[in-house]
Amino acid sequence: MAKVPFSKFKCKINTDEIPVQIGEETIAVKQYLPIQEKLALIGRVIEQAHDQEQNFANPLKIAVFKYLEMIYAYTDISFTAKQKEDPAKLYDQLYSSGILNRIWNSIPENEREEILYGIKETVEAYYSYRNSAVGILDTISENYEQFNIDWDNLNEKVQNPETLKLVKDVLTKLD
Repeated sequence: MAKVPFSKFKCKINTDEIPVQIGEETIAVKQYLPIQEKLALIGRVIEQAHDQEQNFANPLKIAVFKYLEMIYAYTDISFTAKQKEDPAKLYDQLYSSGILNRIWNSIPENEREEILYGIKETVEAYYSYRNSAVGILDTISENYEQFNIDWDNLNEKVQNPETLKLVKDVLTKLD
């Protein structure tokens, strides 16, 4: 059986937009966001929702930044840098005015679900890795200057066969 060249399908990326009336203004809402833009959107949500002090993704921040980033990506509404400085206020304005809900419901369900799934899975994978033995060791190696550790002494201890066996046992039990 001969293979059919992909070019025969004449595939195009969906650039459809629908008009959405909000008050006296009409905005355009994209019906498809290319995967590279979805990946970037998910990354921005996770980055902004990460609480540095507690080292976790705050679920409420995830929700706020998810909605804001989707509005930025899917609509032609322009926001000033000053408006974006206070994401909580901007979210409250969009939510309480009903604009957020109108835009959200204008984005196709499969698009919304794909982004929600991507955020959920990425957060779980990220924190699962960060809390694994390998992730902890990576974090330590990235921030080793912040720790007051005698690396030469530690290296000698790790090379000791008894210590090495203990470390292997601990790492095996962590996984």
